[in-house]
Amino acid sequence: MILTVIGVIILILALILLSFLLIPFQIYLELHKIGTNFKGNFALRCIGIKIFQREIPSAEEKEEKEEKKEEKKKFDLQQILRILNLFLESWPYLVNILQAFIKSLSLEKLSVHMTLGFESPADTAMITGYLWSFTYPVSALTSIEASVTPDFNNRVLDGDLEIDVKLKLFWIAVEVIRAITKKPVRKLIQELRSF
Repeated sequence: MILTVIGVIILILALILLSFLLIPFQIYLELHKIGTNFKGNFALRCIGIKIFQREIPSAEEKEEKEEKKEEKKKFDLQQILRILNLFLESWPYLVNILQAFIKSLSLEKLSVHMTLGFESPADTAMITGYLWSFTYPVSALTSIEASVTPDFNNRVLDGDLEIDVKLKLFWIAVEVIRAITKKPVRKLIQELRSF
């Protein structure tokens, strides 16, 4: 009787975990830059329920920057070389994780609007022309919205960015578990933790 109840509980927990891996998470990022002001929002949702939301930059980050004093860590060349070697050994497994990530990612919306200006109006016109030759075909052929507005009077780089993607974690989790079973990846993780 007790084993049956424990088995049912384990089965229910496994189904809940599997549902989180199969149901896509929605990741939303919105950034605005005007002059020196930089602000934005980040949100993570699952089935329309907000799991996490944060304003960029957050008030906590501003306070930490003001209060924080930089602690200088001793530069260890040997440890960096070990990490690079382990990274190269782990590369095939990391590529599998990256491919699973790309396969699991679904772009819902990408919108980039930029105002660009250089000291010379000729440079502004030339760079804007190059960017237009790239952005207009991309906008016409895909769901990506991209625009560049030239400013011939001011030196400026302002803009808005809006990204909305859906991400399923199942195949990423499978590849991460496969990678962790490999010795170079485990050594890399240990070395990065001690760094």
